[in-house]
Amino acid sequence: MDIDHHWPFNSLQILSKFIDLSSLTDLTLNISFDNDFISNAIENITILLEQTYNVHSLSINYFIIDVDNYDTSMEIFCSMIPFHIKYLKIKLLKYENQRIIDDMKIILNRLEYLSSITFQFDPFHSIQFDNIIEWIRNEREDFTHISREHYLHIWLGESKHRSLEMITNHYMNYKCVCI
Repeated sequence: MDIDHHWPFNSLQILSKFIDLSSLTDLTLNISFDNDFISNAIENITILLEQTYNVHSLSINYFIIDVDNYDTSMEIFCSMIPFHIKYLKIKLLKYENQRIIDDMKIILNRLEYLSSITFQFDPFHSIQFDNIIEWIRNEREDFTHISREHYLHIWLGESKHRSLEMITNHYMNYKCVCI
C-alpha cells in the first residue's frame, strides 16, 4: 500500500470491501508523511494495522519529511506497530550514520516483542554495523545477526535457535501481500 503525503479519504472502508483485512499475513507499506496530514496518516495506519491482526510480517519503506521533529516521529512510528507483528523489515533513509544508529536503537528498545527485524539502508549510504552490534550485545544476550551490504538482519530471543539457513532463506525470498 502506498501512502503518499496524506491518507486518502475513506480508503480503509473502500479497501475492506475488496480485501478481507483479517486474512492478510504479510503487508508492505510505502509511507511518505506530509506534515500537514501526519496525524490523520498515523491514525489510519494504526487502524489498518489493528484490522490486519493476522499480519505477522510487516515491511515498511519509511520516509520522514519533518526532519526537525525527527525523534518524535520515530517514537510515534514505533507506537503504531502492534504486538502481533513478529517480523519487521524497515527501510531507513537518513542523512547521517548517527541518526540511522539512533533509529535502530529506538526501534529495538520500543519493539521488544519482535522475533526478527531487518534494517535496510539507502544504497548510496555506507553504514558501519559495528556500533549497533556492540550496543545490542550490551543490551541483550539473545540475538543473532547477519549483515549484508545494505541490510542488517537481527533475530531476537528464541528465534535465534532456529536454523540460520532457514531464516536467511525466508528473508532473501521475502514475500508479502502488497496492497
